[in-house]
Formats: sequence, C-alpha cells, structure tokens
Amino acid sequence: MPPWSIMSQAPARRSASALPATPAGRVRDTLDAAEEAFAANTKRAIRADTDDFIRWCIAQKRESLPAGPETVVAYLDDLAARTNPRTAKPLAVATLARRLASLAWLHRVHGHPDPTKAAPVQLKMKALARRKGTRQTQALGLGRAELDLIFAAIGDGPLLEDLRDAALLAVGYDALLRRSELVTLRVEDIKIEADGSGLLYLARSKTDQDGQGHYGWLAPDTVHRLRAWTEARADALRAETKRLRKELSGLAAALREGRVVNGARRRQALERALARLDGAADALWLQVGQGGAVLGPLAVRGPDPGRRVSEIFKRRAEAAGLDPALVSGHSLRVGAAQDLTAAGFGLPAIQQAGRWKSPSMPARYAEKIVPRQGAMAQLAGKQGRR
Repeated sequence: MPPWSIMSQAPARRSASALPATPAGRVRDTLDAAEEAFAANTKRAIRADTDDFIRWCIAQKRESLPAGPETVVAYLDDLAARTNPRTAKPLAVATLARRLASLAWLHRVHGHPDPTKAAPVQLKMKALARRKGTRQTQALGLGRAELDLIFAAIGDGPLLEDLRDAALLAVGYDALLRRSELVTLRVEDIKIEADGSGLLYLARSKTDQDGQGHYGWLAPDTVHRLRAWTEARADALRAETKRLRKELSGLAAALREGRVVNGARRRQALERALARLDGAADALWLQVGQGGAVLGPLAVRGPDPGRRVSEIFKRRAEAAGLDPALVSGHSLRVGAAQDLTAAGFGLPAIQQAGRWKSPSMPARYAEKIVPRQGAMAQLAGKQGRR
C-alpha cells in the first residue's frame, strides 16, 4: 500500500523536502506549487472538493488516492443524499459534476488513472442527472428596463453611496462584468473618449487567467454617472484621510502629554483605518459607511471579493420594487445578454461581448427571449393575431 494511503498510520514528522504523507497534504502542496496556474476561486473549489472526498474516504475506511471507480460511485450516492447547508435543497447535478472534475484533477496530477472516466461512474452520473434534473435556477436579469427603474429609485442626489451604486450598475451592465471583475477595477482602467463614451480595461477575468486583458465600451450616459462618482470619490477619500490623520496626530500629542490614558487601542484602530484608505487609493469602487464616510475598497478579503456587489444589487433592486431573492451578482450579465438577444444580435457577438468561452451560457440566458423572435411569433404577426 502506498505511503499516502488513508489506511496508513499517522505520518511521522517530515522534512520540508519530503513528499506529503497524506492525500490532503499532497493536494495542498500541489496547489501551493501551482499558485499562478489557477484562479483563486478554482483553487478554493479544488481544495474544498478534494478535502471533502478524503474525509469521506477516511470515515468509510476507503482508499482515496488512488480511488477505485466503486469508491467514486459510492461517494456520488452519498453526495446525492446531501443538502446544501445554505439553501437546505439537495445538491445540484452541476455540483456533483464539479466534484468529479476535482477528483479527476487529483488523480491526473499525481500520475494515477482517472476513476471518474470509468463506465460505472459515468452511468451513475447519468442516472443522477435523470433523477435530479440538470436545470439550474437562473438569476433575474437586470436589463435596461430594470436598470431604469433602479436609477429612478436612486435619483440624482449627491449622496456618495447613491453616486457609487448608479455608476457601479451602469458600468457592470455596459461591460457585462462579473462581480469579481467589478471589484478589481482601478481608476486608471477607465479612459474617456472624445465623443463622451469610455473604454474600460479589464486586466484579468475568469476566462482570462493569463492576464491578456480585454477592453469594454461604456456609453456616454454611463460615463456621466462614472464622472459624478469619481469626482465625489476623490473628494471623500481626501476628506476622510485628512480627518483620520488629524485625529491620529491629536491622539499622539495627548498621549505624549499624558492627557489620555490607554489610548494605544484607539491609535491602532486609526492606523488600521488609514491603511485601508491607502489601500483604496487606486480602487475604482469604495466601501461607504454611515454618514458617507469612506471605509476602504469595496472588495472583500477572502474567498468572495465581490460579495458586497451582490448585496448592492439586491438592495437597489428591492428599492425599485423587484424581488431581491432572484437577484445575484450575475444579474447584469443575464440582463445584458437578454437585451442583446432581443435587439437581434447573434450568439457569437453576445459571446464576444461577455467574454464567454462557449455559447452555452449566453444561449441559456436568452432562451426566454428567442421564442418571441421565432417562426411562430413571426407567423402570428403576419396573421395579424394580437
């Protein structure tokens, strides 16, 4: 039995150059070595999927690396009986397929045959797909009509948060940006053209992990909203930085003169706040707190940097009378793809605009629009049927 088998005893302390003694250790070391090869979300998914499989194998007293087809089939049966802890719904077939992809990677990268390609595993997946169905819930599209409702609800006031959210939604729609792409934008990524339109440079995206970059076009009305936000953003960032530095300077003087006792904690809090503002100097989107205070970049540290973008979309949709439960960070991409389809653009053009590698997702986004342009819809028009 190989030394990394889950059936082996706990490994002895190893040197830094020794091979990991457990499958989980091998996965972590391999992912660490491939730091630049995968997107952060991909690495997190592989790590979570393979860790879950290895823990399951330990509990079932099965070997995880290499795993036999019968082990993978049993694991799929276990997954099919589980529920998503956030939604309390059974795991979707797409989730099971992703788990299989992670297991396939786990075996290939360590030189083992891929058990997920075996006939019993493929047949099990087909059976589960028939039983569960493969259709996934689609986010509500925030197209032009929905955005106009949201913009009307936001209004034209000077509140910093309103200016940011209007510009955020407008840019996301025009450039068909994912929420993770929106929060990576910098001020210097936006260039204003002579005709009032704009060019957006996206340095890296989900489908461009090599960093070749893409350009997106921004309409003049979007540029107008963006100008209002960036001007207010710069003023607010300067004002908050000045306020914090003044408070920190006053606190330092009070500490030296003995007028303040135990002020170290407050000083550390002020220094952290200033560091967040320094880190937000180039970020296009800022987090805005109560009273319009700038708190730092909109991006969140951790596995979901665009989390606040989804929260903004939901809050603004609800204020405009839309169902926030149906809105997600993909809603602008869905809505833009649907609007492009309704306007008569074909899949290749939509695929290029949204930087999709395959036409499957934009085709699915547009599936409720296409029948309205189909042969029967045109026939009804010719027949004068209203």
